[in-house]
Amino acid sequence: MDNEIDSLTKILNSGIFYTSREYRHAFNKLQSLGFKLCTKCRKTKPLEQFFASKNRASQRATICSDCSSQYTKQYIKTPSGKASVYSSQNRIPAGDVQPWFEEPLVNSPCWMCGGQREGRMALDHDHKNKTIRGWAHYGCNVSEGLILNSPNPKALLKSLSKIVKEYNKTKERSD
Repeated sequence: MDNEIDSLTKILNSGIFYTSREYRHAFNKLQSLGFKLCTKCRKTKPLEQFFASKNRASQRATICSDCSSQYTKQYIKTPSGKASVYSSQNRIPAGDVQPWFEEPLVNSPCWMCGGQREGRMALDHDHKNKTIRGWAHYGCNVSEGLILNSPNPKALLKSLSKIVKEYNKTKERSD
């Protein structure tokens, strides 16, 4: 059986046009044996090593799971990949998100406190109207969410304002 798989793989990798009768025969025979050729690494692998795909006649993806994982790892490091992930997680159009992962916006200061970019940053957005506000320090972003979700945000902000004033007075005395 290994010889048959090898000879079918050679046909598929030979460069003949994929609509030719010989190619189709080799493709279908390989699949009937439970194998498929990955279009990325060009290796013949068992069907289980290809993700399911309802949109394909073979019901399997065209690239193996190893190649797919490798591509995904590389892709999510790019501005397009980061935007795509953020867009799908937050249901915001990728076109609105993409500029925030590119220069110069990717290096924007915190839109909440105005502080320089340092530590963990989050791309903040309005959860109701799905618009991007800007980059924020993780702490600023979480604080904003906690304040807005408190039972009485105005009273909480008033109390926090008093705490900050007391903190600043104490800090001035110690300096």
